Order: sequence, then structure tokens, then C-alpha cells
Amino acid sequence: MVRQEGRHAEDLPDAAGEPLPRLGELGVAVEDGHLVLNPILLRRGEFLQQACRWDYVDLDGRTCQVALGAGTLAFTFCQVPIIYEAVCAPPRLIITRADGAEKIVAGNRLGREESQAVFNRTGEIRGIRAEIPAGTMLLA
Repeated sequence: MVRQEGRHAEDLPDAAGEPLPRLGELGVAVEDGHLVLNPILLRRGEFLQQACRWDYVDLDGRTCQVALGAGTLAFTFCQVPIIYEAVCAPPRLIITRADGAEKIVAGNRLGREESQAVFNRTGEIRGIRAEIPAGTMLLA
């Protein structure tokens, strides 16, 4: 996860030795087989204050670099990059597929098919941008 001033989440290794971020705080949940992104416990101060570049390892084992803007926070889940952006609008998800096509979903819940693609690390989903209403986050 990328935070202001380059700080990272406290990672705990899972049984496979892969970093497991503070998923509850990040608002990552699974409900009825659907991936849900609802970061109500995040504080606005955890989002980047200025633009930066973020490196992560993708599903193919390659190091990738993404430009992040101010007001964003990034982490990976099942090696799929998820970028939160604080907005003054209702929540929505922008799902990027392997072929570069984007699908926009109103709300904060992926469909079952897309969720399974993330959980199973099929490579079908290459990234998720979650627009989070700034008013739903903690102020500090």
C-alpha cells in the first residue's frame, strides 16, 4: 500500500509467505462471493498529498509502475492493483481487463465473475480503480 511520505502498511505474511495488508482497515471484504471495497476506516490523511510513482509486482511476476495522483491510495489484493481515489461523487469501480477494456460499476461491489477472476488470479482483471466518496472517510 502506498501512503503519504512513502509509508507502507504493516504487512503480515500469510501461509504462503505473501504480504497480507490490513484488509479490514482498507475496507476489503468478501460478501457472498463478491469482492467489496468499502474503506470507511481509512483516514483522509492516509491518501497521498502529492503525486508519485508506485511499483508493484503483477500476476506475471513483472515489476510494474503506476503514476498515482494526489488524493489516491494504492495496494494490491491477489496481486491485482487497487487504487482508491477520494472523490465528491457516489462510489464506483473502474475495472481494467487484460485486453485494456474498462468496465464501470456503480457502487463498491464487483460482480461474482470479476471477483472470482481476482480471487483465482486468472489475469483477466489487471486493475481496479475505486472512487470513494470523501465524506465516508474519517476526517483525521
